[in-house]
Amino acid sequence: DRLGHPVADAAITATLLPERANLTLGGPGTQTYTSRSDKFGAYLIHAIKPGTYDVVVRSRSSTLSNERLVIKSERTFHRHDLRLMAL
Repeated sequence: DRLGHPVADAAITATLLPERANLTLGGPGTQTYTSRSDKFGAYLIHAIKPGTYDVVVRSRSSTLSNERLVIKSERTFHRHDLRLMAL
């Protein structure tokens, strides 16, 4: 959260953008991956393909984060700390 505490049970959605997409947040996607954060705010998305993704984090009541993320290769671990949006 905004105080640095983990956000548990948040819904995470990563949407793959087409290669020649209009690169604005929330653009059309071809593949979607979903996950939920654990009690520590951590989440995993397995078998994600390389590409550019819009990653959205939502609580039960609001959108907490909406960021663009590039995954460059398969079979590697990627860590990305998401920034929460100011309300």
